[in-house]
Amino acid sequence: MKWIAGFVQALLAGVALLLVPIGNNAQAAAAVAASGGKVALVIGNSGYGGADRLLSPANDAKLIGDTLKQLGFDTRVDYDLSQDEFNASVDWLAGRARGARVVVFYYAGHGFESGGDNFLVPVKTGFAINAMTRLDLLEHAVRLNTVRTRVKAAGPAAFVALIDACRVPSRGPGGATLKHETVARGELIAFSTADQASAYDSMRTFGTAVDDGPFAYYLAMYLKAPDATIKGALEQTQQQVSDLTLGRQRPWIASGLLGDVTMAQAYASPLPAPVAAVPRSGPTRGAATAPAAADDWRAAPKIGATPLPQTADTAADQRSDSWDDAEYRLTMASQHADREDIAALRARGDDPAALTTLGMIYEGGFGVRKDSRTAVAYYRRAAQKNYPIAQTLLGEVYFEGKLVPRDYHEAERWLARAAAQDHTRAKLDLAQLRAERGQGDATQNWANAISLMMKSVSRQSQRPPPPAD
Repeated sequence: MKWIAGFVQALLAGVALLLVPIGNNAQAAAAVAASGGKVALVIGNSGYGGADRLLSPANDAKLIGDTLKQLGFDTRVDYDLSQDEFNASVDWLAGRARGARVVVFYYAGHGFESGGDNFLVPVKTGFAINAMTRLDLLEHAVRLNTVRTRVKAAGPAAFVALIDACRVPSRGPGGATLKHETVARGELIAFSTADQASAYDSMRTFGTAVDDGPFAYYLAMYLKAPDATIKGALEQTQQQVSDLTLGRQRPWIASGLLGDVTMAQAYASPLPAPVAAVPRSGPTRGAATAPAAADDWRAAPKIGATPLPQTADTAADQRSDSWDDAEYRLTMASQHADREDIAALRARGDDPAALTTLGMIYEGGFGVRKDSRTAVAYYRRAAQKNYPIAQTLLGEVYFEGKLVPRDYHEAERWLARAAAQDHTRAKLDLAQLRAERGQGDATQNWANAISLMMKSVSRQSQRPPPPAD
């Protein structure tokens, strides 16, 4: 039978890993070492025939591939692979996996379960997707377990499989879905959607003019966070995709990893050293109403001063408190800044808190002439360092369309990144943005926003008011 021949071919391919010429092994080892032991294969199959054609997998593969390259992975990105090309790419990954610290396999395209096996479907099979029988799949598709076996045989410390399949085609109905997999020790598998559910092919379905699927769109966003871990990024993606689709698409995650895998080293700076400023009066753009410090209400606010004692029960609440306090200090410092303060902030170079404060100064015209272009430039520099206060301000700039043309896509991108770091203001803005755009459950969006607001007000009310002058 032909499928038996295919099975033997896969088996021989695995054995062949042990027989790769020494020169090729040396090249692979050098590439893995140069990447810090991080290797990735990314495949995007869009070019199916007729009604099976998909809109976004090629875009998703480019997005995820570019993200992994930025994170230092030795990354190969392939598009519209036939079965033979697919197997050759997996051979490349298995060869690179030997001695690797973490191996990532991302696949976007058609894929579904048949007879207890999950299959990834190449292009040019000669069959309509919904017409493929199990025998057709065995002969013309690639079993997910075959990919897993071939990579894990090379012995990487951690193997991560990200399967963005079960796509609803751009034309025609969705088909069968994937089944859950049992993971082994040192392995993580994530599907872009749970079993018995399809994955949306484009963010355009939800009013965002981006030709990426929701899973890839949010996954790339959260992988770029400083000190991002694969589990953390996937959990954030799971929540965002589920909220966006009203629960119709909820990514499924199963992990046998021991601990977690950090995708890249931190690149966000800590809060900087204090900078004194002379108090002055002035309007506040979204500032908190709490004083700068409980022991000296008239003291000049200090950027980066020790946060107020935390009383929140959870780590998320503690982070929210910390960012709220930091935002208050930066806002007050911007309003009270004089020429010496501004010169000191500029001297701190790429420090994100200093950049954010300078953005506030130029937006409000505190001690300088108002300059919206300069303000946005400062916000962007700090936001690119993953500083959530700056990301929130930049997201608001795009949301409100006051300093730059309104751009909901950019607004959501920056607000979601800030919200992922538990910045309360970003979460409120994101809930409002999604409610106004009709994304997710509007009632739930507003309920979440009200809950966040009440928690913030409750936290601030626990602080004593400043004494009268």
